[in-house]
Amino acid sequence: MDRPLVSVIIPCYNAERYVEQSIRSIMQQTYTALEIIAIDDGSVDGTVLILQRLAAEDQRIRLVIHDENKRLVFTLNEGLALARGRYIARMDADDIAMPNRIAVQVDVLECNSQIVVVGSFMRVIQAEQLRGKWIAPIDDLRIRSYLFIASPFFHPTIMFRNGLPDLYYREDAYRAEDYDFWVRLLEHGKGYNIPRVLLHYRLLATSETKLGEQDAARRFIIFSDIHTRILSGYGISLPHHWQRLYTASTVKDWIPFITSSSISELLRVYEYIEQEIKKVNPPVAGIIKGYLGLRLLAYLRYGRFTKRFEGYFEVLKSSYFYRGAITLILRRVKL
Repeated sequence: MDRPLVSVIIPCYNAERYVEQSIRSIMQQTYTALEIIAIDDGSVDGTVLILQRLAAEDQRIRLVIHDENKRLVFTLNEGLALARGRYIARMDADDIAMPNRIAVQVDVLECNSQIVVVGSFMRVIQAEQLRGKWIAPIDDLRIRSYLFIASPFFHPTIMFRNGLPDLYYREDAYRAEDYDFWVRLLEHGKGYNIPRVLLHYRLLATSETKLGEQDAARRFIIFSDIHTRILSGYGISLPHHWQRLYTASTVKDWIPFITSSSISELLRVYEYIEQEIKKVNPPVAGIIKGYLGLRLLAYLRYGRFTKRFEGYFEVLKSSYFYRGAITLILRRVKL
């Protein structure tokens, strides 16, 4: 039986130091029915020469070269337009895929027609050393629950079905484009994260993850828009000040802007969201309480308190705090 073609999209920009190791990790996959779409986005180092050499070596590589830098979202959408595979995988130009990554993910999608996107755990490379394992919510129920506070997938680990509606990254969601993409993708089916490390992720100061953290004001607006879409899917519409408070609680860089006097109101927002979700999807409501609790734990760590620790004891008395603590302990045990 013929194996389905998988298109692997690899955006490249000034990646000469690691790009060969990255692309070879795809070239050497145990699953060989691949088209490797390598798109150089106006690199000014030796990236193009390396890509040209690799393309001459392996006919599965489709090389696209930009004369100027058009940025990540444009490049990703170009890759989606070029992809001919039944499935599309993402890969960054400085990461390393485990040899069986593609095979394992194809098996999941081939055997589960309801799953539209599959990711995995990953291990971080920092200062040329393998560091800790990053885990993600595994099953669809937990993935949908985790969406309320953050992206439930690690972008360079994912594979998804080609041909789905709205299969593009939004230009106006730059540096949160993956989070927005998952929200729309999961409107068409289920998600799943394979509970195995299938990728080594290189954490660099120039990575999109790090750069995105520096663009806080713009990302706040984008995240608020994403949260509005997620909540509306459950029939929830928050007042503007509640929406801002909720979004601020989801990212550590914004938590310090939540005043201690606002904690009681934030808890009311959480309670309202939980109760409204319980009306339409009780299983999600049961899980989301623990994830919202994780945000309260983050507040204890990153928040600013008055000398009287106003707000601190409000958190400690909340049932969300205890559910968050249990959720955190269970995650640590899985590590």
